[in-house]
Amino acid sequence: MRCDRRDLFKLCGLAGLGLAIPFRPAAARAKTKDDPYGGPYYVVFNASGGWDTTYLMDPKGANGINRLFQEGDILTKGAHKYAPIRKHAKGGMANEDFYAEFGDELLTVNGLDYSVNNHSPGARYMATGKLDSLAYPTFAALVAACRGPECPLAFLTFGNYSATGNLVAMSRVPYLPSLQKIANADAIDGQVRSPYHDKFALDRIEQALRDETAARAAEP
Repeated sequence: MRCDRRDLFKLCGLAGLGLAIPFRPAAARAKTKDDPYGGPYYVVFNASGGWDTTYLMDPKGANGINRLFQEGDILTKGAHKYAPIRKHAKGGMANEDFYAEFGDELLTVNGLDYSVNNHSPGARYMATGKLDSLAYPTFAALVAACRGPECPLAFLTFGNYSATGNLVAMSRVPYLPSLQKIANADAIDGQVRSPYHDKFALDRIEQALRDETAARAAEP
């Protein structure tokens, strides 16, 4: 059974239902193309818990606070001070490499006092700048709403406080493999080497979808 827009409205009217759906003409939908977002991208990393900032961008080295280096060992990059950890690092990028590559682009703010004695309000205050309200969006959600409100998966969150203020849809992806499955939806478990269809079959499916869209666009 094929139901056009007029029939849908009639059926909803008979059922006593009201609709608030932003219909667009088929021709307009057919011409719409989702251009890929070209950036900039914002990554907000909340390193909560017992991590020690004095081993990154707030080194002390005095009175044995940092046992791996002394005050005279502290390195600088422009206005930044950072801890020398290369000889102790067992993997990944050491501070020396990080600041050599990104030091000129960084703004570091040390010593913020949120004046709270509870983790949950502190996390909310840090993320939104507002302590006495649950309605405010996080910085990441605000950026997503301003930069890409129509982009699919504009605001990806992997946990922690993620309020949106109803400005943008939140996509909570707890694990990176889940994101891979979304990005490669035509493959088994997101593995590009294990597609559901052979290439010739996938090409036919995509062509059929394009033909269907064109046919709908040609309807009065």
